[in-house]
Amino acid sequence: MKKIIIITALFLMMFNVTAMGKYTRPYQPPARKKCSVSGCDRNRTSGSIYCDNHKCAQRGCTRKRQSGGIYCATHQSQYNKNVRAKYGSGRSSSSRSSFDPDDHDIESYYDDYRDEYDDYDDAYDGFCDDQDAWEDY
Repeated sequence: MKKIIIITALFLMMFNVTAMGKYTRPYQPPARKKCSVSGCDRNRTSGSIYCDNHKCAQRGCTRKRQSGGIYCATHQSQYNKNVRAKYGSGRSSSSRSSFDPDDHDIESYYDDYRDEYDDYDDAYDGFCDDQDAWEDY
């Protein structure tokens, strides 16, 4: 009689372990929700592996910004072409205002007014038109 009870108990334990294995998943670490840049603890931007401080400022782009800029390499080169086309490629002394974008921190202006502009180019144009902000940046 003891043998039957022991065998039944072992069978039930084995069945329980087998059944639990069938309905449980192996451990998966939680999805990383922080920026992928080493040392950054900010939350990711939706659809990107980077936070707002490290993601390209171009709307819809999810790539990483270039060091010291606000665009990824692709959009930075496009931005540079647009600026050269709009303002010329060199510093010339023309009758135009003495405004030189290189003398101002337009990236900080864009960061401060990000919610008012669609993208960096839009903020750049807004900054060029807002002469009162030139002294602040």
